Amino acid sequence: MTPRTLYTHGTSTNDAIANITVDGKLVHSGTFNGTRLFEFTTDVSKHGKVAIQIKMQQGSITVTHNRVTYPAIINGTVGFVNMPQPIDQPNLPFTVTDEITYDHYMFNGPKQWIISTNVTDNTVVIENFYSAISTGYIKPNWQYDYCPVDIENLSYVSLM
Repeated sequence: MTPRTLYTHGTSTNDAIANITVDGKLVHSGTFNGTRLFEFTTDVSKHGKVAIQIKMQQGSITVTHNRVTYPAIINGTVGFVNMPQPIDQPNLPFTVTDEITYDHYMFNGPKQWIISTNVTDNTVVIENFYSAISTGYIKPNWQYDYCPVDIENLSYVSLM
């Protein structure tokens, strides 16, 4: 498995307690600390959607954005790239006070990203995916069957 990790960020009330599942697997149970609400890992070749269920026991959370970490080759060395998930999500932000189930659509990205930079860390943080890809700062390294995507017209999260 070549893993990518999706991080869902937002805010929570001081008393917020929840159980969160992704495709039926528990990924968070309890209170929240900071802006990272939950995270989960999939193989980079997983495309399509995952079902996310948030069940509040008390309080509320507001989901504001997602970031994703992909494997990368940085200046010829194995590392990671962390960036906003490059799928437009027009339903964000949204607040959960009780229970919600929604489909989260995964970015059909590459197995890894190739990055040439003067950064010497093993993780590169990208704030603007569209700029990074259009300038060639990051380049996809496709190593499995894929369907090319139009970067400007990516899928989005559909709340149910």
